Amino acid sequence: MPYTEANYENAVIEIFLDMLGYNYVYALNVIRDYADPLYADEFLPALQEIE
Repeated sequence: MPYTEANYENAVIEIFLDMLGYNYVYALNVIRDYADPLYADEFLPALQEIE
């Protein structure tokens, strides 16, 4: 299999999903207000989990 950017991205996404337990949302499926630089619906609960 040749090295492509897509192969690399998919491998990194797989690591985050399988090994680290992250969720994946395709960027075009995320609805957000670009005036706010943080995706607060995900960011705030993640911060609370760290505490």
